[in-house]
Amino acid sequence: MWLVSFRDLQWRRRRFVIAVISASLVFSLTLILDGITAHVSNEVAEVVGGFRADGWVVAPGKAGPFTATKLLPASVVDDVGRLPGVDRADPMIAARETVHDKWINVLGYDIGGLGEPRGQHVGRLPRGPGEALVDEMLGFRVGETIVLGGNDFVVVGTANGLSYNFGAPTVLLPIAEVQRVFLTGQALVGAVAIKGRPAALPSGLRFMTNAQVAADLHLGMDDSLQTVVILNALLWIIAAAIIASIVYLSALERVRDFAVMKAIGVSDRSIMAGLAFSSLLLAVLAGIGATVLAFALGPTFPMPVDTPIGSYVTLLGVSVAVGLLASVAGLRRAVRVDPALAFGGN
Repeated sequence: MWLVSFRDLQWRRRRFVIAVISASLVFSLTLILDGITAHVSNEVAEVVGGFRADGWVVAPGKAGPFTATKLLPASVVDDVGRLPGVDRADPMIAARETVHDKWINVLGYDIGGLGEPRGQHVGRLPRGPGEALVDEMLGFRVGETIVLGGNDFVVVGTANGLSYNFGAPTVLLPIAEVQRVFLTGQALVGAVAIKGRPAALPSGLRFMTNAQVAADLHLGMDDSLQTVVILNALLWIIAAAIIASIVYLSALERVRDFAVMKAIGVSDRSIMAGLAFSSLLLAVLAGIGATVLAFALGPTFPMPVDTPIGSYVTLLGVSVAVGLLASVAGLRRAVRVDPALAFGGN
């Protein structure tokens, strides 16, 4: 029966190819959305982990170091560093700016301290005034100039994996430069990254773990991520509907074929297996096409797409499941065919 079904697909190859392409496009979007969701989660872990801190000291309130609107006097850094249980304390501050008509993150860190990038980068790290390390997504090259807060900074290095806030690229500056440009020179910091954990904090300060900082960064993105999850579920349904419609139309057009098969003794189980083969072949080819399209379309999106390997494995499993479920659309019509139709009956 699988050979009969394969020949039928060859006969209707134009419709089959259109169905494969349509389902592939839908499946590829699910992979890309998975990649966007994964990137948002990964970038939060990377930006928080990049400081290599055991915890954070911030101002009272609910905001974390990357979302803080309340700033602390720079003297707090030395005060925290002297607390029992603290091995090291370094300041950081986060700001926002627009470059090339898009919002970017600006992070200030202490040169040589916690927060200084340790990953691979092109060029070198900022070591003094007027120097910046820029996310390569912004398209700057080493030696070019980037304008931040009306001030020129020489790009001394570029790196990837610096984004957060839904893929917004990040520029790293010495903290003194962030204070000069964005705080009119005021000696303020957004938070204190620490090694160790203080037994107690002075009043007016609050301790946050890395997990709490990551949760704070995720807080403003939960609704958007939930929307992506819902859209992904709808895309799976659309893909299943495309495959099911093709299988059902094929079953309607093959009614007399099924009648002939039944008249010569072919069992319902064999007919059902033939339809299932058609659906599975369509779904698996659509899954393969989706993988190719996801690799091709991913780089065209305005934010990085980090589709995990597990998503491709899931796609294969879901493709098989979708194919089997879609075959149900034509099974009922096939098994109810009267063998008398083979002899010209109605």
